[in-house]
Amino acid sequence: MYNYGDADCMKTFSFQNLRVYGDLTRFLAASEEQVAKWDRSHAIVDHFYRASEGAVVCLAEACRHHDLAAKQQAADCSAGSILECAGCVDIARAKSLSEANVVVAMKQALGVVFRQLMALKHSWKRAEVREDGAEYGTVYVFNHERLEVYQLGLRVHEKLASIKIFDRLSRGDFRRLDEPATSLLLNIAEGNGRFAHHDHSRFLDIANQATTKLAARLEVCALRGAIDKNGAGEVVEMLVSIDRMTARLAQNWKEKGAE
Repeated sequence: MYNYGDADCMKTFSFQNLRVYGDLTRFLAASEEQVAKWDRSHAIVDHFYRASEGAVVCLAEACRHHDLAAKQQAADCSAGSILECAGCVDIARAKSLSEANVVVAMKQALGVVFRQLMALKHSWKRAEVREDGAEYGTVYVFNHERLEVYQLGLRVHEKLASIKIFDRLSRGDFRRLDEPATSLLLNIAEGNGRFAHHDHSRFLDIANQATTKLAARLEVCALRGAIDKNGAGEVVEMLVSIDRMTARLAQNWKEKGAE
């Protein structure tokens, strides 16, 4: 059962008294049991550990700065890392690495933390000096989950899991497919948490690049007979759509940034 325990740690910095910081670190402690069950051959394990640590470190860094622009930039990095963690959880579910109830609990916790962070960031704009008393929302759905391109990316992971590429390929060859598949989805999620137009566009460009890379590597594996050609073809069809969507979205954000 996924459970959020109380983190018993010595508070010596001001940011450690923030509700959002406490909830984030409790999430990390509670998630360790679940993430430890994921096969480390899957790229999301490394991504989750890196992103979860980044979320905490960037939040602390945001609180350290006195300059508003620097505070908000660091907060954006923390928010992007939280969204990346949520993407990892979605992929874990798509690959049947985690049960549905576990995924729901983890994403609800991340949703609460994300909204707390956005409220804290907004309070800085109002020149408030304390977080105490801030009202946080309880809606747990992330905006990026509503994107058609994100849902299509999840279907890519589901399809790859269904054709059992892990069983057919060596560990190295599996990672060569799994890494771009993971990258395309997580960059869509993380980019949606970046509010600067050029940052949003940059993450979509990375997702677009990963999409192309995955399509090419799938074709090579299919030509070698390492994976089912029909299954690979279905994935490539989805990747064509993702390629068009990410390219169009990236261009739209570039144009907004140029205005």
